Amino acid sequence: MTWKRFSISNAIIQAGWGALIGIILIVGGAHYTSAAELRGSIREQGANSAPAGAVVHAKCGPAGGESRLAGDGRYSIRNLPSGKACELWVRIGNLASPRIPFTTSGPVARFSGQVRRRGNGLILMPD
Repeated sequence: MTWKRFSISNAIIQAGWGALIGIILIVGGAHYTSAAELRGSIREQGANSAPAGAVVHAKCGPAGGESRLAGDGRYSIRNLPSGKACELWVRIGNLASPRIPFTTSGPVARFSGQVRRRGNGLILMPD
């Protein structure tokens, strides 16, 4: 019996494109992470509406996103990595709130709160 050297290219030639697709799915699937969403509402303190021009930001390591608030303050940021430590903050023009930590431990993380302008910054307070 003679032994032949194994290589990926020989395996693809002998097995066809099906093998290549299988290898890609196995290797690519090993790094797949499910997506999570951050949603909630943020209102101006003492009002039932969003502060004009407010944008919510979320960052989970290198991944992140942002969402402009709807008129009633609702927002949604999709495609965040699941199971990660993250932080969120609000910007209105050049003003930004301090960052608040959260975790995407399930398919949906929720944060609702109120924004108050204070001096040259914003304060974001959970409900």
